[in-house]
Amino acid sequence: MDFKKFSVEFAEEIDGQYTEYDEKTSLFIVPLPESRHQMVIAEIKEHPQSQRQVIDVTSKVCPAKKSFKYMEMLEAAKDYDHTRFIIDGEFLKAEASHFLNNVDQQIVKEMILEVAHKADEWELELTGKDIQ
Repeated sequence: MDFKKFSVEFAEEIDGQYTEYDEKTSLFIVPLPESRHQMVIAEIKEHPQSQRQVIDVTSKVCPAKKSFKYMEMLEAAKDYDHTRFIIDGEFLKAEASHFLNNVDQQIVKEMILEVAHKADEWELELTGKDIQ
């Protein structure tokens, strides 16, 4: 996959914005309903356990807090096609990851869009704000 070409074309397709961080990392501003937007990072990297290349898609939801409804969030995530939730440092994030050799461009598009929508949905649910 020509990742830069894919990123440029995908951003145009969704009427979003794309910034190349480096040859393996793309930042997208994904437009959402009600004039909301969500920043999503897509990155090709080596999986730490299998040493295989993966496409990793992440978006910050909000700063993590002990008072959040994590059980409700995890139960909802069982019905998502790609997205799971992680805590990375001080942030709650939505994430999707697939081995690069097992995925096509359509699946990567779905991953980016679902991560953006779920991160925004839970950001609003947990904080009542549009932070990211």
